[in-house]
Amino acid sequence: MTARDAGYRNVFSADGNVADLEALIATKLAPGSYVVHLGAAEPAGNLALDLNRRGFSAHHVAVYESVDIPSEKLRPALAALPWIDGITVHSPKAGRRLANFLADCGDFWHGTAFCISNAAAAPIQAVTSSPVLVAESPAEQALMTLIATDRKLAHPLLPG
Repeated sequence: MTARDAGYRNVFSADGNVADLEALIATKLAPGSYVVHLGAAEPAGNLALDLNRRGFSAHHVAVYESVDIPSEKLRPALAALPWIDGITVHSPKAGRRLANFLADCGDFWHGTAFCISNAAAAPIQAVTSSPVLVAESPAEQALMTLIATDRKLAHPLLPG
């Protein structure tokens, strides 16, 4: 369900990273406005601090947390890894986790890592010779377009 579906009338998307979101907020709200940033326990950037520096009254509230899973707990996935064609990577933190996992299991995976940004891709590129592709912009839609485009090129007989 989207925010509009839930009844919100003023919905805007930065379609990018935390800097893009900060810029969007700065153009849509007056300085001094109260902003609550609902996000990760360990956010990629510090949106609240950056907005406070611009004269907003901003606060970060952690509403989810991503938890590291040791590679040994992921060992069952190793059996399927050679047959996995692609993995999506939505953040630099996820990129680091995937890079650590790939480094632990050797260089026998030859699928494609589809990354939302260069920062997400960099740690993976350092540990694998497999393809690492980066979305045109750090946005979910750009990542989905990257995957769809690659799928069409790699599998021209598939619909879509």
